Amino acid sequence: MSNLIEFARELLSAPTWKIVAHLIDIALVSIIFYKIYIFLRGSRAYQLIRGIFIVIVGIGIIYILSSQLGIFLISGWMVRYLTVAIIVAIPIVFQPELRRALEYIGSKKILSPTIVTSSLEISIEEIVKSVQTLSLKKCGSLIVLEKLINLKDYTNQGVQINSDVHAELIVSIFLPTSPLHDGALIIKNDKIVAARCVMPVSREMTPGGEEIGLRHRAALGITEETDCLAIVVSEENGSISVSHEGKLMRFITPMELRDILRAIYQVISEPHS
Repeated sequence: MSNLIEFARELLSAPTWKIVAHLIDIALVSIIFYKIYIFLRGSRAYQLIRGIFIVIVGIGIIYILSSQLGIFLISGWMVRYLTVAIIVAIPIVFQPELRRALEYIGSKKILSPTIVTSSLEISIEEIVKSVQTLSLKKCGSLIVLEKLINLKDYTNQGVQINSDVHAELIVSIFLPTSPLHDGALIIKNDKIVAARCVMPVSREMTPGGEEIGLRHRAALGITEETDCLAIVVSEENGSISVSHEGKLMRFITPMELRDILRAIYQVISEPHS
């Protein structure tokens, strides 16, 4: 308590410029931690960070008891080695999140505002139209929309298309008789880049613990590793799902899908008649 009072006295007696510098420093640190929280919120990394925080607090308590009171000698010995193990394990455990964060920061587009063209608006409408048709036909499909992080590693493994976005073309690709219906269709801006692309498969299940199919797990897998958005149509019941940032939204309507796409690409929604 005395230390806190002494700090308050020093702060009040400090020059104005130093107080302003401290306030700016606190604001910057707060913004950085807030951005990190927003980036990790709802992801597996967020749960891991909570677990690591609890472990660190426990380690701190054990260390204080073993060093100050001279007890828990074995625990104190374990703490020293556990601390090193945690430091080494953090880059390994958070590899996907760290890679995604560095790719996001390193992208040139992060420094410039999103430019929305009329062609992108048309592409959104074509995607929604195709998904609605695929849902009615109960044609299983996986459509991946690239954002800032480049998906070249995945498009190179698929069949190159490089076409404008047309609903009829997307539907024809996912018809059961099409040789391209397996795998994912990747769209970049207003172009269909490739089809039959293999996506990484997530081991996660839905929040309720419900088992999900291979397409849904692939949608989760690619959105866990990159910042893309994945749209899934179930071949069992025709339901529409959307995965983004490693989270799966089930039973989406075409109108909700349109709103999600407009929000992702910062397109202003017009009132529906």
